[in-house]
Amino acid sequence: MAPTSQSQLPSSPYLKANIISKLFFWWLNAFFGKGNKKALDLGDLYQALPNDRSKFLGDRIEQLWKEEVKRCEEGKKPRKPSLRRVIIKQFGAYYMMVGMLAFLEECFIRIAQPICLGLLLHSFSPEYSASKTEKWLSAAGVVLGSAMYTFTHHPYFFGVQYVGMKIRIACCSLIYRKALRLSQAALGKSTIGEMTNLISNDVSRFDQSTIFLHYLWIGPIQTAIVTGILWHFYGVACLAGLSILVLFVPFQGYMGKRFSTLRESTAIKTDRRIRVMNEIVGGMRAIKMYAWEKPFSILVGESRKDEIKVIKKTNTLRAVNMSVFYTSSKIIIFLTLITYVLTENSLTAVKVFVTFALYNNVRLIMTLFFPNGVSQLGEGLVSIRRIENFLLMEERITSSKSTLSSHSSIGATGTIKFTNFCANWTPEQATLNNINLNVGNKELFAIVGHVGSGKTSLLQSILGELPATSGKIRASGTLGYTSQEPWVFSGSVRENILFGRVYDDERYNQVVEACALSRDLDLLPNRDNSLVGEKGSSLSGGQKARITLARAVYANADIYLLDDPLSAVDAEVGRHIFDQCICGILKEKTRILVTHQLHLLQSVNQIVLLEDGFIRAQGNYEKISSFNTTESVLLKNPIRNRTTSEASSSSIPYVARSGSFGIGMNEMGVGSTYSINVEEFDDYLDTGCGDDLKTRSDGVSPSDTLLKSSIPKLNEEISATGRVNLGLYVKYFKSGSNICTLTLLIFGNIATQVLYAGADWWLSFWTKSQEGKSKTNESQPIVSPLPKSIYHDRDVQIEIYSGLICGLFFASLLRTMVFFNICMTASVNLHESMFLGVLRAPMKFFETNPIGRILSRISKDIGCIDDILPPTMFDTMEIFLNVVGILVLVTIVNYYLLVPAFVIVVVFYFLRKFYLRTARSVKRIEGITRSPVFSHLSTSLSGLSTIRAFKVESNFIKQFDDYQDMHTSSWYIFLAVSRWFGIWLDWISVSWIAFVTFSFMFFNDSGANIGLAVSSAMTLTGMCQWGVRQSAEVENQMVSVERVMEYTQLEPEASLETPKGKTPPPNDWPSSGEIIFEHVQLKYGNEEPVLKDITCVIKPSEKIGIVGRTGAGKSSLISALFRIAEPTGSILIDGLDILNLGLQVLRSHISIIPQDPVLFTGTLRVNLDPFNSFRDSELWDVLEQVHLAHDVKQLASGLDMEISEGGANFSLGQRQLVCLARAILKNNKILVLDEATSNIDNDTDTLIQGTIRTKFANCTVLSVAHRLHTVMDCDKILVLDAGSILEFDEPYTLLQNNKSSLYGLAEQSGALADLINISKEAALQRKLAKVESIN
Repeated sequence: MAPTSQSQLPSSPYLKANIISKLFFWWLNAFFGKGNKKALDLGDLYQALPNDRSKFLGDRIEQLWKEEVKRCEEGKKPRKPSLRRVIIKQFGAYYMMVGMLAFLEECFIRIAQPICLGLLLHSFSPEYSASKTEKWLSAAGVVLGSAMYTFTHHPYFFGVQYVGMKIRIACCSLIYRKALRLSQAALGKSTIGEMTNLISNDVSRFDQSTIFLHYLWIGPIQTAIVTGILWHFYGVACLAGLSILVLFVPFQGYMGKRFSTLRESTAIKTDRRIRVMNEIVGGMRAIKMYAWEKPFSILVGESRKDEIKVIKKTNTLRAVNMSVFYTSSKIIIFLTLITYVLTENSLTAVKVFVTFALYNNVRLIMTLFFPNGVSQLGEGLVSIRRIENFLLMEERITSSKSTLSSHSSIGATGTIKFTNFCANWTPEQATLNNINLNVGNKELFAIVGHVGSGKTSLLQSILGELPATSGKIRASGTLGYTSQEPWVFSGSVRENILFGRVYDDERYNQVVEACALSRDLDLLPNRDNSLVGEKGSSLSGGQKARITLARAVYANADIYLLDDPLSAVDAEVGRHIFDQCICGILKEKTRILVTHQLHLLQSVNQIVLLEDGFIRAQGNYEKISSFNTTESVLLKNPIRNRTTSEASSSSIPYVARSGSFGIGMNEMGVGSTYSINVEEFDDYLDTGCGDDLKTRSDGVSPSDTLLKSSIPKLNEEISATGRVNLGLYVKYFKSGSNICTLTLLIFGNIATQVLYAGADWWLSFWTKSQEGKSKTNESQPIVSPLPKSIYHDRDVQIEIYSGLICGLFFASLLRTMVFFNICMTASVNLHESMFLGVLRAPMKFFETNPIGRILSRISKDIGCIDDILPPTMFDTMEIFLNVVGILVLVTIVNYYLLVPAFVIVVVFYFLRKFYLRTARSVKRIEGITRSPVFSHLSTSLSGLSTIRAFKVESNFIKQFDDYQDMHTSSWYIFLAVSRWFGIWLDWISVSWIAFVTFSFMFFNDSGANIGLAVSSAMTLTGMCQWGVRQSAEVENQMVSVERVMEYTQLEPEASLETPKGKTPPPNDWPSSGEIIFEHVQLKYGNEEPVLKDITCVIKPSEKIGIVGRTGAGKSSLISALFRIAEPTGSILIDGLDILNLGLQVLRSHISIIPQDPVLFTGTLRVNLDPFNSFRDSELWDVLEQVHLAHDVKQLASGLDMEISEGGANFSLGQRQLVCLARAILKNNKILVLDEATSNIDNDTDTLIQGTIRTKFANCTVLSVAHRLHTVMDCDKILVLDAGSILEFDEPYTLLQNNKSSLYGLAEQSGALADLINISKEAALQRKLAKVESIN
């Protein structure tokens, strides 16, 4: 099993390494040895260093940030707190010390080496007779300069990247801690996607931004020193080249500003895309069932298009920047030498090649490092500002108006007191008004009311989530809380129940039994050590609700806030929980229960009836029942009156199989002479209704097998092993180019390299001609491959050199523009393919892969392909071509140098191969350890109210720190192995320079040739080691392409469109709504079937109730009908086998109101009508029908009101009403209700049932229910257990048999008599309607 914490990893050998081992990174030798023997995994990492731990860095920066905020608030002149100042205070001193290494390297070593080269060339000058000692010392100076470079360069780059890593860790910790303190208002203004982007893209800028910042001050100093040396050589002529160099500074300043602006714009666009993707992945089941793939594809496409527009501008500027950098040294040297020659001076090898070396150094700083420093500073400041804005968002505060105390100083423990309390979520509308309420110790209060009446808000105010606008809350004691939407986090069942508390075996077992979890744990493969998956993907809704309840109960709090915990469980389990848990193990606690289970209210001490944020009534059961209100009538007989009121409100009861909702009872009394007594109707009912399936009453309950097989295991993230295949590069370029663009790129590369190498060769030739003219006259014979006229004609030489430089600039610009266009096109196509792959993936993929893992590829990997891979790959390509060009030049000078060059290339190749075996594994591990950081943030924000209610923020911060530390272990190793590789390459390069330089001690040659060879060797070695490292980095970054392409190749669902060769359904299909299941089986993967030989016939317009215990297969039956998972057998709808239809066709013709309603960020209009198919008048009409129009009209924005992420600004009941509105708009012949009214009050449920009866009178309705009274008036009841049909008949017929499974369920609910009466009345109405239709 992979380690999950630092304690499971070995300590880092760096801690015991000596100074030499640390300097040369030899402490990694054993790690490389292991990496070359096997594919590395998480267990092969080392612990993060103590000073790199997330807790250590997070504590420090949090303290400094608090001090900064306090200082700003208390200052004479209020100012905005500065995160930049805090970062400098924490990391600035070490960062400046590391910068001194770069100063030593660039302003001493890099200057001394060209001077030594000049002395070496001077010693070979014919007019100067130098001793061998002088030559050897000069040559040694050149070699020593390269050797000293290794002692400063790698410690510097490792040091600045190390600081960047620590800043990132600290800021991530700071962001997470802030997220746990955000107020609900602030959460409404931000989204999980935006916060994920902060800790994925924004803070990752610190890993890059720290690298080149020092060159912003080192560059000008080095330029001044070089100017002094060149002034000595050329006098005023040097200013021609230097002026161009100096002009680069404002040019790069402008470019940096543009990059900063574009980066900020890109971040905003990326935020939007990731937010949309986060919602899509989280709501994928709903998207598939609603057949909304196409509108969401358009939405993501638009988001990506906006993002790409900005990235395209960035790439254009980047192409110009890189072209300028590539040609800048040639242009600067060209201007310097042309000016010098035109002022009647002659060139010498010393002047030319010392200038060549110096300009190469200063050009690297001023045209690459300096502009990168400017742009990265700009991007870093943008990220800092975005993080600052987030850190300054409103926090949840507990003021004097809302006080929660664990002591009894404010009253008896377990008491709550509201005094004239008012609160609102938004300024537009008050949520709670003038609440006065006293909850005594050990009392059980029930809160009831309509959807949106403020029940959940009342609990949120006690939790401190809803701040008071006036009045006070006083609560004494600790809190236990269960949210309306059950929340579990990735981990085991036991971890979810304990929630960080110490395990007490006796208490734990009591809680498990009281919450009806004992049987479930027995059936789970590893009992309570079984993983629940992300967001409880391996659990049913009822199991999640009971685990959430068990968590609260185990906490042994003083006060319990229970937000409708019984809505997701069946009647038997609900009764058990109420008796054994709420009124049992919690009987000595104060309890506030929000519920719609009105039949349980006789057992409570007080009932509070809320309406529009006001307390409409309060008192015990008898007192509330005496009021003349609808609620009081329902309280007297909650089940019977619920159904009666439903019938009377709509005046249209369910009828038999006539195909329509028949005549209501009141209509019968007016227009009919028939009068049949209910009791006398019994015999008539027993004449054989419901012969479709014989009742199974053997009492067998094979649920065990089903539950054991239906729990998916959470997949470990797949990590490819071995080298990145060449085919991956081919696929990458094919996705971004065609024959024309590839041909243009190849032509541009060849032309650029020929011109680049040609310019160097021509400079050497020109120097020799200048030196030759100073020693000879034109009458002496000249040995030259070119015409003598060119050798002596200065103007022609200048024109040729000018043409080469101009051609080089335009060819370079062409190839960079083409290359970045190819990369951008590839990125666009890869993202599109990945999104389509994810969108078309089956639900099993989303159930077994955490959201954070998927978002990591969507955000981090796509970000890498967008921003990091193209310039890195361009570097590699450019360096490879330069190496070829330089080798050709060196061969022209001295072909003997090809031998050591070949040896160096071979050594480089094998060293790179050795390095990549380890580096690839480390990079892949880094990607894997990154995903849990995102997942943990997403999970924490989803359950934020629960986390804060239980005051376990510190536990979750510790878990986040653990995830960060695991990522730090991999990232630190990644940085270190890169330096190890660079040091080896540089020392091999030093040996190459030594060989080339010292070889001229034995071969006499001209100064021009020696200068060309040695300066090229110096360039080649630095270029080679950088190129090899960049090529390795390309391979590392191609892992992101590989990870994205894995998602492009996910096995998709069946086709959205009906396949060719299959008969498409007619336009009016289904016209009647008949559904026939024939031997249907369903299983997930290789597990046991969860549906077994389902065979039944549902006639047109029948209303079918589907019941059964948790795990019986109710949801699986719906999955089969929608083909969320592919069943076997056949399902016929109006005679057409749905297995032969396209998924878009099938799903768009079936409506569903799901148990977990999903709303998406955007307007209410888009949530109702994503295809923009309906007029506003139709949308308002449907809102009226679902009783939401009144609330929406109170808002100025109306249909354009913005929906918060996840529909947070709607109550759960209101979200279900929106889903009902969607179903009415679709107006399909088949409607599926999946516990659709479990989270709404009785009155609203009554209204909804009436709406369903009216609007879906001629439709086939399948209703999954835990509460039996909601389906007792259906035409038939389908009883499932362990994936098999136990019974399928009319409810009254089944209830007549005391051995039937339905009878057993009704008996366990405690309302058997009422349920029999409801079913009897419904049967009577169906029979009367049938008789009426005959007559």
